[in-house]
Amino acid sequence: MSNRREAQVGKQLRRLLGIDLARRLREVRLIQGLTQDDVAARSGIGRETIASFEHGSRIDAIKLLQLLKILRAYGITPATFFNWKPERPQRKR
Repeated sequence: MSNRREAQVGKQLRRLLGIDLARRLREVRLIQGLTQDDVAARSGIGRETIASFEHGSRIDAIKLLQLLKILRAYGITPATFFNWKPERPQRKR
């Protein structure tokens, strides 16, 4: 694989992982019954920053320390977060 192709694949992979991370952050927050303001107050990270991570616009810029603070605000460990299985609503028949 050429260097250019590897760079394109790497960029696509980072984007997909970022989208998954952003979606998980939002899902866990909602399931925990927290608002972005709650998470901001508990983590010391600004609400706008929390929102930008959840929307994916700045998820590629999240630092490990920020992620750990958010997870502490959720009351879960990184292991729990990365093995998180979102609850799926039951379909009506």
